[in-house]
Amino acid sequence: MQFYLTIEMIQTQIDRFRKDSLSDPDFGSLLKKICQQRLYSARKPELPDLTRLRREEDSFFFCGIKKLYFEFSKEMLFFKEVYDFVRPGSSLFVAKEFYGTKTFLHSHDCYEIDFILRGKCEFTFRDEKICLNEGDCCFVSPHARHSLRLSTPDSCVLPVMVKPETFKAIFSSLLESENVLSKFFKSTLFNRTEENYLLFHTNNSFEIRQAMKELFLSEFQIDQYYNPHSIYWLNLFFISILRNYRDFNTFLDCASESGYSEILNYIQRNYRTVTINELAKKFNYSPSYLSKMIRQLTGESFTSLIRTMKMTKAGDMLLNTSLSVEAISGKTGYNSADHFTRVFKKYYGMPPQKYRKEKLK
Repeated sequence: MQFYLTIEMIQTQIDRFRKDSLSDPDFGSLLKKICQQRLYSARKPELPDLTRLRREEDSFFFCGIKKLYFEFSKEMLFFKEVYDFVRPGSSLFVAKEFYGTKTFLHSHDCYEIDFILRGKCEFTFRDEKICLNEGDCCFVSPHARHSLRLSTPDSCVLPVMVKPETFKAIFSSLLESENVLSKFFKSTLFNRTEENYLLFHTNNSFEIRQAMKELFLSEFQIDQYYNPHSIYWLNLFFISILRNYRDFNTFLDCASESGYSEILNYIQRNYRTVTINELAKKFNYSPSYLSKMIRQLTGESFTSLIRTMKMTKAGDMLLNTSLSVEAISGKTGYNSADHFTRVFKKYYGMPPQKYRKEKLK
């Protein structure tokens, strides 16, 4: 069962809880209370005029988004530790931080991109505390322990959750380039144990703010164009960051040497056909040494890494295109649709057609 809460409804309940109990609520517990007391809407509320929100100045924007709503599943209330905020078939999810909720160090399996659209907040990474100001943008790697707390009631922070698989499948052009952002993603994408963050100071760039606003508003137009529309604005956001940031800093230096990054770039571009012998010849290593290097760097064998890339791309095409299984098998480097189906079933636990049907129903 689904239920709906506008941004204004959520903040009202948070404020009421703080007034009654003189403490900050845990967001998950607050949702349970809202659900138990039926303080939600069982029907989708009417959305404000999103086109006008895009065009008007900030004062109207911040007032108007209070009427936007988030859709919750009651499943989340009982399985919140494994609940997936990114909807099946979606590449990302854009949320909004709320003032006055209890904060604690936590981690998840997504990249989190926090943009401070207004005001400021306190960002905690392990035992380090940093004040983020309007216009700052913080990229947090998967499984990194962190927390975020708004400093003032009118502060607005928009977190974007992006699965690592999305970067492998969709943002390959970003991974192939050489810049501080691509180095951060590559070092954390292929090293699951590294906890890191990348903080940009953007000087409150208008271009970056507009891209984030569009990305946020896209979250409330769920239709057949949602994925390409969101991916477009996220790409533009990345490009705008690289063009407009004033300076940046990281908690840890990227561990990958430039030579390793080049190898991973080559694999990313040629995963459909590349072999370990071809790779070893190109970079002047023995196949056995290169295999060991890849395992140390990515935590996977060469064969497993290639299969992961192929299956990630195949899963994305099944959910976001109407291509046949035969066509997808060819596009991911398989000469036989039967062989592709066997590998896919072993990887995902179900054949391609069932995967498409189950995820999109």
